[in-house]
Amino acid sequence: MFDSPEALLGLAADALDEYKFSSTKIDSNFRGVRYDTADFVGPVDLGTMSSGILIVHNGSTTAKLHINNGNFKGLIICDDIEKFNGEVQIRGAVVVLKNSSVIFDGLGNSSVCYSSEILANLTDYCDNIKTEIHELSWREVN
Repeated sequence: MFDSPEALLGLAADALDEYKFSSTKIDSNFRGVRYDTADFVGPVDLGTMSSGILIVHNGSTTAKLHINNGNFKGLIICDDIEKFNGEVQIRGAVVVLKNSSVIFDGLGNSSVCYSSEILANLTDYCDNIKTEIHELSWREVN
């Protein structure tokens, strides 16, 4: 239903441009907004505690995310998920933009636990955010 992270968040098309980079790698234990535009990002080791907003999105909405290990608090927005491997614990939410079924495939013991409290306080998990997030509201989209 949404063709970009900005559309999902209700922002203007260029609102997150200052956070964009293209690397295929994400630093362990990052804290803040990370917006990777590479076609494939991973395998990512989030470390003992990464937090904030992690975005993996390219212009054709085909970017894939692969997470191997680690802990994350916040919001992950990606075009597609290749897999979660190892011990991955995500608290907050994961939103996948692709318009087809999502299969969480991988080896190990991974969990994604929705947390409205974390989502309501995303600013607390972001050191590099330029505009304070005052309110987020979520609804299920069918």
